[in-house]
Amino acid sequence: MDFEVKTSEVQSGIQVLKVKGEIDLESVGELEECAEKLMKVSPKAVLVDLTNVSYMGSCGIRVLLLLNTFLARNSNKLIIVGATGGVLATLELVGFPEMLQMTQTVEEALKLLSSRRSRRKVRGA
Repeated sequence: MDFEVKTSEVQSGIQVLKVKGEIDLESVGELEECAEKLMKVSPKAVLVDLTNVSYMGSCGIRVLLLLNTFLARNSNKLIIVGATGGVLATLELVGFPEMLQMTQTVEEALKLLSSRRSRRKVRGA
């Protein structure tokens, strides 16, 4: 399976980083480049769509941790979307479900972000 990674803005300030293929030593450079570009635009949230990722090594975990650290510094969010099988097992092994929000779909992640914004508005009113 060929490796692909692309970004798109799904809502104002919310970026989706969609990955396809295997995240390994050969492909991680491309993933890092996309993550660095996202950090330059400083989005409110990044949804990392791993639905079509069949394998992720520790190098991919490192990129996700770096992206999460950058976003958290500005009180912004990283949400992992669609991780299944071995990819999900890898994320669970390193504790991602305890650190980050994880959803099955981009739509679920957007609802989660929307409900958080609504709660903040109510508290601040």
